[in-house]
Amino acid sequence: MSPIEFNSNLAAYQKNYPEVICTYDVTHAMSNLLKQQLSQDESYHNFLDACHKCRLKLQQTELAFLAPPSQRSQCRYFNQYLRQMRSED
Repeated sequence: MSPIEFNSNLAAYQKNYPEVICTYDVTHAMSNLLKQQLSQDESYHNFLDACHKCRLKLQQTELAFLAPPSQRSQCRYFNQYLRQMRSED
């Protein structure tokens, strides 16, 4: 369903149920903005690669709790801020 179709259907639904509200998914919007900015950034891809290598070295050791989280393509940009904060510590 396209955003236009969704908004049209929501408006029709709200006529019968005015208590229903719609909130914009700010997290998803910010994730899309980050994706646009970072997808072409070589240093970002190097950073992801270093995180992956670090995770592989730390897993199955007593330091495994320090390993960065594994990344799924759907969540990569949602988790970017948290990963950045952890790497700066």
